[in-house]
Amino acid sequence: YTVISLLGVEGEEAEFNEFLNVFLPLKPGEKKIISDTPDLTTLFPEDTSYFSYAGSLTTPPCTEHVNWIIFKDQFTISEEAITFLKKNMPVNNYRNEQPLNGRIVKLIPPF
Repeated sequence: YTVISLLGVEGEEAEFNEFLNVFLPLKPGEKKIISDTPDLTTLFPEDTSYFSYAGSLTTPPCTEHVNWIIFKDQFTISEEAITFLKKNMPVNNYRNEQPLNGRIVKLIPPF
């Protein structure tokens, strides 16, 4: 598995809010017909530097041998969008920070 992670910082409304409105349900359990294919590259930061390490999934069963890619630059997300995401996420969909246990975290330059 490979997980691509984009870190957000709270601020003014941004393009990410539009992405949420188009591709995610409005309420838990609600269905939405999507006629467009999401272009996930629009979410990538201009500076494509990223951190990479071998880890595990953050949800049970916490499968190991997962390649993590975490973009160094953050994107802006509104407080409203953060609240929306929290309401639409299942309970306990994460786990706390884990020790490195010998893992090597690399900073990869822009591509």
